[in-house]
Amino acid sequence: MRSLIKHALLLVLTLGLVLIALIVVANWRDEPLSTSTKALLSSYKTPTEEQLQDNGFLILSGLDAPLDDAGRQSPVQSAMQAGRQRLDNELERKQWFEKTRGNPAEAPAPFQPESAMKASDILPDALQCKPDLAPRCHEWYLKHADALRPMLAAQQPSLMRLAAATKAERFESYFPPYMEQLFPPYQHLVRIHELQLAQASLLWHQGQQAKALDLLEQSDRLTERLASASNHLVGNLVALQMQYRRLRWLSDVVATSRFPISAVARERVQVLLDAPIVSIRNGLNGEAVLMATFMASMTESSQDWADITTIASEKSQAWKRWLRGKLDRATYLPNETLNQQTEWWAQFLPTIDTDAHDWDAALSNANNSAQALKEARTSWLGLRNYTGNLIADVGTPNYAAYVQRRHDIEGFRRLALVQFKAKAQHISAEKMPSWLQTTPDELRDPYTLKPMQWDATSQSLIFEGREAQTQNPGRSKTYRIRY
Repeated sequence: MRSLIKHALLLVLTLGLVLIALIVVANWRDEPLSTSTKALLSSYKTPTEEQLQDNGFLILSGLDAPLDDAGRQSPVQSAMQAGRQRLDNELERKQWFEKTRGNPAEAPAPFQPESAMKASDILPDALQCKPDLAPRCHEWYLKHADALRPMLAAQQPSLMRLAAATKAERFESYFPPYMEQLFPPYQHLVRIHELQLAQASLLWHQGQQAKALDLLEQSDRLTERLASASNHLVGNLVALQMQYRRLRWLSDVVATSRFPISAVARERVQVLLDAPIVSIRNGLNGEAVLMATFMASMTESSQDWADITTIASEKSQAWKRWLRGKLDRATYLPNETLNQQTEWWAQFLPTIDTDAHDWDAALSNANNSAQALKEARTSWLGLRNYTGNLIADVGTPNYAAYVQRRHDIEGFRRLALVQFKAKAQHISAEKMPSWLQTTPDELRDPYTLKPMQWDATSQSLIFEGREAQTQNPGRSKTYRIRY
């Protein structure tokens, strides 16, 4: 019996040594970084002074700067100065994290202008058009016209900042990518944009259609510039939501305007409705850079490894956590992991601008290709870069929802165009179902290319999206226009 136990222990020890040898040999040498990975890691460049001159993005980055009532400094100059200080602060914070890998609580404090404006100073919460209270924002703004007029007068400097950002010679974001990055005051941008739409409603109601559409065209230009310049997904999503709010405003005006829309105004509305939905490609490119930067930093930061080991085995005993940490390090090849992540992005990014009706197939093909590449990398019974493969999987979040959110807003744009054309052709509610059957593909459901739906009970045009929409009542996926 004693001999049997010895042989069993010897067998276990031998198998353990063989396993350790396999782990060592399988992970003996990392692969070099691919050209694509190197390009991601070196894509961010610190801006030159020339690139920051008359840069509209810096104005947006300082929208929370206080308004100088004494007139010592123009509102545009004060916003530009605050935006530059915020950028310099972010550059300093990025360098601190790269150098120290320290605790975020000990990092340089985020920039905040002295006596900074709150978003609610620009447009109070009570005056915001909230979807569960006001399905039609144009009517909401007219209902609260008396309260909005003094706000518009007080916030003309903020509106001036928006106009200046739109007209600036340059519009580029140079905010650096790193895991603890902070964003410009987008909440202020959203409030000023809504205040701008409220101003357009009051102008339209006064019969000043041309001036109202001037503001809408300025908003369209700013949205396009923001989406093109943003190197992070948050900026792209803000631009997307601004565009949706503007499309809703146009639809509301077409449905409720008490005045005939002039031929010239009708042409301008048509151009605004024809404008393509802004792309989120730049934002997702920024996500690729951010993830690559973070994963590259893990090879240099023992704290990151300690955090991962703690999360993976937080309920284990100390010796098990120590062993887990050793195994994680032994089966992690940083270059191979980075290259694998880059390969995934190379499969996913081309799907972003695919038409909605081709989206499902494109995403499926991308996922299949990525899985095939992953399986081709599996070797040594899965022991090679075992931890790296797990990390690469974790670092591959589901970005499909953001792409579908963009396609949903494309669906609403088409719905608004259907409404606009039906009104122009004086299509009655009774004839709407048959008329919808005659609409061309570019006015149909972008996913299915079927005609838009008609609800005879509520006399509404309907499009069913795929993602929750915060600007719809109850965050509904259903987009509805009362005819």
